[in-house]
Amino acid sequence: MSMMAGIAAARIARHTGAAKVIRVMSSPVVARGLAYSSRFATDAVSQAERAAVRKPFAACGLTDEIAEEGQIDHFTALTGPVPGFLVYFADCTIGHA
Repeated sequence: MSMMAGIAAARIARHTGAAKVIRVMSSPVVARGLAYSSRFATDAVSQAERAAVRKPFAACGLTDEIAEEGQIDHFTALTGPVPGFLVYFADCTIGHA
């Protein structure tokens, strides 16, 4: 399993020799249970393995498996740093009120 942004599953497989690769990108609000995590798995990953990876991310918010690895960058851009920044800003504002 990889949480490295911008590193394709094929590249990970080449460097590790592993046919089973799962890429996950989550958002910074995971600590608050508000994360959205997109996942991509290579064809070699079984349904049971996909379910095992889904469980911990589902406990931290919403999660979906995407069919095309290229879409993971779009999801990351839409759900990545902005929600975390807004929660952090709100927390700071409340803390200093």
